[in-house]
Amino acid sequence: MKSTSNRDVLSSKPIAPISSWRALIIGILLAVALFHLFPLLKLKNPDIAENRVLASAPELPKNPNDWSALPAKLDSYVMDNFPLRDFLISGLNFFRYKLGYSGTSRIIVGQHGWLFYDDGTHLSIISGSLMLDDTSIDYWVKGFQQRAEYLKRKGMKFYFMVAPVKEDIYPEHRPEWMPANRTTTEIDKIISAAKSAGYDQIVDPRAALLTEKYNQKLYDEYDTHWTGLGAYIGYRQLMTRMAQDFPDMAPLPISAFKPLSPSSSEQPRDLSLMLGIADFVPHNRVTFAGVLTHDPNKTTFLSDNHSWVAPQILHTDAKTGKTLLLLRDSFTTELLPFLKAHFDTIIMAHLQDGFFRKDLIEKYKPDAVAIVIIETGTRHTMSLIPELDKN
Repeated sequence: MKSTSNRDVLSSKPIAPISSWRALIIGILLAVALFHLFPLLKLKNPDIAENRVLASAPELPKNPNDWSALPAKLDSYVMDNFPLRDFLISGLNFFRYKLGYSGTSRIIVGQHGWLFYDDGTHLSIISGSLMLDDTSIDYWVKGFQQRAEYLKRKGMKFYFMVAPVKEDIYPEHRPEWMPANRTTTEIDKIISAAKSAGYDQIVDPRAALLTEKYNQKLYDEYDTHWTGLGAYIGYRQLMTRMAQDFPDMAPLPISAFKPLSPSSSEQPRDLSLMLGIADFVPHNRVTFAGVLTHDPNKTTFLSDNHSWVAPQILHTDAKTGKTLLLLRDSFTTELLPFLKAHFDTIIMAHLQDGFFRKDLIEKYKPDAVAIVIIETGTRHTMSLIPELDKN
């Protein structure tokens, strides 16, 4: 019997025809050419907001450590800057979105195409599965009491407004794994405990929003924040409470304010931008807030930072003689146009710089101090401040 050598076995394997290799090489060259020639088409990149700075080209290494770090820096630069990147991200994320899931950990796709922001708690505060214990709620109320009493001694009023998240107002659009109906949350317990302690300055517009949500578009699928119509309801609730202390502060009818018509690229749409699908879905909401927070000629910035989060003073034409210190987050963007009608001066500071600004209170002596914060951020706001008890 004739044996078969390894050489015979190897020689018996089929060899790809030259035409196949030629096709592979041509395919690779075409792919490389496509990546380099695509920018010449000058197509508009999809709108994406990744909330980070993309990697820049690394500098020429100057020492051994720089050389060892160079490969990783080059990888990051190539990944962040290769042609077609934005198109591939947007296209893939839109495909995922249509299948009902997200391409980023910060966004959750709910039912009926609604998007929700995940702050790291996976919507557990609104589902009721994450809740402050009774001791923590008692401390929160003590912190509120401390601030209210400090301002009362100075002849100032104190208000706190909860800006509801849309998964609380529209439970029917939540992800299927969330409770289908609204349930008791820590915010309910906090407000109840504060009222029991004798404080009614916490403005909770949720009931009013729930009543009106079937008549108007108060939130939409593709942004975290309330629309201008939703913000108007919040404003109406806040000024109704303020009017108990300032009788001339009653809320104005919505007809007193003019809605704007921003271009599609200026529409509030933070969630669709984060996901990279903003160019593929419709954006249509009523807004009263422009791109600029306020007329620059009537704005005094209190630092070198001139962004929307910067501490600043807005000088309005209200002619009421009243000053407001507004400690706020992004939900106040839509609220601000309404408040300008009631205060000559609005001093604004973002909550990222502190949940209570004793320095601004002492310097500017406002008539009222208001904190407006997203519902799920309420738990973080009322830590005790020892120096408040000394004034």
